[in-house]
This record gives sequence, C-alpha cells and structure tokens, in this order.
Amino acid sequence: IICASVMVLFSMFFSSDNKVMIFIDRVLSYRLRLGKKGIDLYGLPFLGHWIPMQGNGSTTEEQVHYFFLDSSYLYVLLQYGIVIFAIILCVILIINFRAKLAGEWVLILIIAIMAIQCMVEHHLMNMAYNPFLWALLADLKYQIQVDEKEKRGKIWIRKRV
Repeated sequence: IICASVMVLFSMFFSSDNKVMIFIDRVLSYRLRLGKKGIDLYGLPFLGHWIPMQGNGSTTEEQVHYFFLDSSYLYVLLQYGIVIFAIILCVILIINFRAKLAGEWVLILIIAIMAIQCMVEHHLMNMAYNPFLWALLADLKYQIQVDEKEKRGKIWIRKRV
C-alpha cells in the first residue's frame, strides 16, 4: 500500500515546476510524468477502461508518440479501475497477514521486493513475472513439532496441522 500510494500520489501531484519532483521523475525514468499524463487524459475510472499505449518494446528506435504506463500501480488503476486496484491491494494485504501469522518471513520479503519492483514495472498482473499473487490460495498453516532427538541435532521438521 505504501509503494502504491507513493506512485499514485507522486504522479497525481507531479509538477514540472518543482525541482524535487523533476529529480525523482528523472530517477524513475520519467514514470511520474507519464503517470500524470495518463491521469490527466483518462482520469481515475471506477471500473477502468482501455488505454492505448505505445512503447519501445523490442525496438531501439525513438517512438514519436511514446506513452506507456510502466508503474504497475498506475497501470492497474487506470486500465482496470479503482475497484480492481483496491481488490488487488487487499489481496496483497491478506497474503502478508497470513504469511505473518504462519511465520513465513521469506514470503513477506518477496512480496515487499515485488511491491518495490512494481513501482517501476508493469508486471503486477502478469503471472509469468509475478506468481506470488497465487499465495492467496496457498495453505500456510504449519506447526513446528520438535522431537528431543531432533532438537539435539538441530533438525526441525515442519508438518501440516
């Protein structure tokens, strides 16, 4: 939610008159400027709508009419709308909450890295790049059982409850 809020709010309030915002935009490869353009052109739809995008893709030639939303958060918000955007953020929260209850700190770290990466890439909804949203369907209920013999050898076995 923090990463999504940063990208959406920075894009909404981006101003080419503010030197700090220009610096942040340059560091983020002009993603704030393109996000602001997308918000200005298409607004914040409740249920989303199709937005034509043209990027460099596999070419190295300069595009005349370049417009591509590289931030996953802005991409989902503008293409799929506020409702789907909120649902996806809730899914990520549920995954993190369940992982914390199960003590799955590696999954929480992976989701945090994914959240940061989604600030500058548009692959949040692409399962080939981000299979971790499937963790919502995972069974994370484990109980650590330690036998005295195993405890001496420092081998702990995780078994499903």
